[in-house]
Amino acid sequence: MSGVLSWQAIAQLTQIKGIGVWTAEVYLLFCLERLSSFPASDLAVQIGYQRLKKLERRPNRKELIASTDRLDPYRGAVAHLLWHYYRHLAQQ
Repeated sequence: MSGVLSWQAIAQLTQIKGIGVWTAEVYLLFCLERLSSFPASDLAVQIGYQRLKKLERRPNRKELIASTDRLDPYRGAVAHLLWHYYRHLAQQ
């Protein structure tokens, strides 16, 4: 799977029963170390982004992808930062 494009890997992985887009994106990020993989449907990523940007409502997957497009191919690093920020907020 290391030789295929990310969208192709996601398409292949989601053919497996029980594997959705979120799982495939997280697999690419953590197991294949693809920093361009961005689990935009992750609730903690969405809430972290909402709080960081002081948005009135939580962005959906499509909005979050569009607003972080300029950060590609490092959106995976952004996801890590948003997860840590979300955890920090939850501990307050």
